[in-house]
Amino acid sequence: MWLTKHYELGRMSAVLVAFAPTVPPLVAAWWSYQRDHEEAALDLSAVAQMLADLVKASETEQRAQLLAGSPHRIPVSCTWSDPADPAVERQGDLSGVLAFYEGLQHRRLVVTGASGAGKTVLAIELLLQQLRQREGGAVPLRMPLADWDLGLPFEDWVADYVMTLLQGRGVKRGTAVDLVRARLILPVLDGLDEMDTEATPVAERRAARALSQLNRYHDIGGGAAIILTCRTEQYDELGTMDLRLQQAVRIRVNPVDSEQMCKYFEDRSDNPQRWQPVLDAIRTARTGTLAQALNTPWRLNLAATVYERDPHTLTYTRDPAELLSFAAPSDVRDHLLRHFIPASAEHHPTSPKKYPPHLIHRGLAAFAGHLRFQTCSHPGCSHSDSSSLFLHRLWPIPGRNLVRLLDVVFLLPFLAALFLVVPPYLSFDSIMGSPVERYALTLLIAVIIGWEGVRDVFTLRDRYPVSVPMRKSGSTARIPEVRYMIFTFTGMVALGGLLGWAIAKRSSDQDVPPIAATHTATVLLSLFLALLLCGFCRTIIGLRVTRRFLPSGTLLLVDRDENFIDPRDQVKGNLAAGILVAAGVPASIGVAHWSGGLFPPSAHGATDLQFASYLLLLGVFLGFFNVASASRRFLLFTLGVRVRRILPLRVARFMHWSYQAGLLRVAGSSYQFRHRELQDWLARNPSPVNH
Repeated sequence: MWLTKHYELGRMSAVLVAFAPTVPPLVAAWWSYQRDHEEAALDLSAVAQMLADLVKASETEQRAQLLAGSPHRIPVSCTWSDPADPAVERQGDLSGVLAFYEGLQHRRLVVTGASGAGKTVLAIELLLQQLRQREGGAVPLRMPLADWDLGLPFEDWVADYVMTLLQGRGVKRGTAVDLVRARLILPVLDGLDEMDTEATPVAERRAARALSQLNRYHDIGGGAAIILTCRTEQYDELGTMDLRLQQAVRIRVNPVDSEQMCKYFEDRSDNPQRWQPVLDAIRTARTGTLAQALNTPWRLNLAATVYERDPHTLTYTRDPAELLSFAAPSDVRDHLLRHFIPASAEHHPTSPKKYPPHLIHRGLAAFAGHLRFQTCSHPGCSHSDSSSLFLHRLWPIPGRNLVRLLDVVFLLPFLAALFLVVPPYLSFDSIMGSPVERYALTLLIAVIIGWEGVRDVFTLRDRYPVSVPMRKSGSTARIPEVRYMIFTFTGMVALGGLLGWAIAKRSSDQDVPPIAATHTATVLLSLFLALLLCGFCRTIIGLRVTRRFLPSGTLLLVDRDENFIDPRDQVKGNLAAGILVAAGVPASIGVAHWSGGLFPPSAHGATDLQFASYLLLLGVFLGFFNVASASRRFLLFTLGVRVRRILPLRVARFMHWSYQAGLLRVAGSSYQFRHRELQDWLARNPSPVNH
């Protein structure tokens, strides 16, 4: 009523009232479409198979990365108790463990061992075996437990993790929840010990609360299938308080013995004679410093990498005999970690000289420090340590206040442009005679279209960003799916054109003036349509129709043949979604305006230019402060780290280079350090040391 009286929106109100009877049929049609989409398109078995293909490709790549691309495998031996007779212990290699797991009733397994003993590699081997033998059963999915916010129920966390993998593949979160509830996901939970620091009292550990939730994770037969990895010492400490995974069988990964160490160095080295003093020391003192320091696959690979020859000069820059000078295993560990970064840079497969070692060390140390003090977003969770590096969550590294300040600076030019365009455009209306009213209305518009994106930074929300699907371009590059963007953009423009044409035809047939008879009504109606189109774009991106979800295969919007996940996809896809909205909103409303059915033709050329500028600002605001908030935040983060000189300017490229060098690994849609020991060492030693 107030709008009708003061802004002469009577005609628009009448039209909206006339359109009101069409709303229930539209809602019913949309509900029917959603039901059809859920029943026919999103079949759980099809989604599970898609997830299985994705996990298999990703974990195969990660296994090769963990083994450093070397054909020389370190034999892993394990010990476990016979379920039929717990007093009887059995030993076996990897193949024996795989056969043993197949015979378990509840499929609940705990893998323990020392740091670097090969627990993760064993879990990946179990995962890949389950995928090879899978015939419509559960899909094993490896997840880092350190990233679990315990304020979130376990099943919800698993569903969220599934969504990070299936984002851009036409799957809604409700389908991910159904997968978990149907027990079509086999959680492979890596790193129970990484949920807490060693100084945390046992009674206060997050691991204890995690075990409590895991013990309530059931299926029809009792405890649902779970594979869990944890360091031996931490799991034993939890056991002293009767905290353990119920109905689970425990497997212990044994340390590597001296003969296995020597055989590994002899097989891997191009010149085994260089290692002879080390091998003699290991064989002579089987419980000595070197034997204790190198008794895990991780440390063996670490030493072999550090003392390999430079692939470019074909010379050896370091002598393994220097390992004999250390008196304690911790000294050997620190020495190897100190030289691991420059050695990995030398052996980078494509661009070894891209970054100097001191810059690599400083950048990775910044990531390690960020993980050390990263806090949860859920109330009541004191989680202050993590292991996963999501690109859109790195923004606090240069300082939370710095990124917030940059966000405000980024907002001010657009806000100033809005105040330069809209109030003069409104001044042509006699009903907006007061400048206070014009500027107040402009401020309200700015708050409406920019509030959500700004709130993401100021309230520290970590949502999964809206993003368009990605595809491969060439051998390695990944770009947004162009066909998908063209389809969505065309749909937005067609929607605006159809609306304008329908109302223009009605106006010409019945001699009815345009809906928005004043400039004020034009601004408000454009805002309403812009928000509607933004929601339309979000909905289309959320549906992500693919060929596998269409029985006939006649419609193809996105074709995802590749299955490997690139953590950079979330930011790239989110930026593409923002650009799509920034271009689609003004184009669609502009087509409606050009048709002459929505807004009055103006006799002033200046007002047309101002209105066009207003539409462009609407698109930019909604695109970059509403939809693309994650990518905007990441771009401001890259600027912030450049100002502080913490990281290279192209952070995403640096992280991918580090992954290729074997310093980082990929877990789902995030990066992780190659090993937790490397992460902790960098957090303790943020400054580069002389090599």
